[in-house]
Amino acid sequence: MNVISGTLNVSANKAFTAAAFGAPTMVLSDLVQPGAPLFGFADAMGGRFVGFAGGIPLVRDDEVIGAIGISGGSVDQDQAIADAGATALSLT
Repeated sequence: MNVISGTLNVSANKAFTAAAFGAPTMVLSDLVQPGAPLFGFADAMGGRFVGFAGGIPLVRDDEVIGAIGISGGSVDQDQAIADAGATALSLT
């Protein structure tokens, strides 16, 4: 796998995770650590779970209608770009 396809997979999985949970991926990290309530859940999602920043659900009228997943920069850069995208769409 090259860097571009790896980045595409990670960004797609960030969006998948954010949409599935209806929450930003950055808030899930602590929940899946050993001893935490969702430990092992990442394995249950077939490798698609991402528990670090860069995934934002898109919500309209309290319903998840999609998600943004960003990968390729630092964790902070990915989050900032995802936040900007959601804000630009007025769907945060």
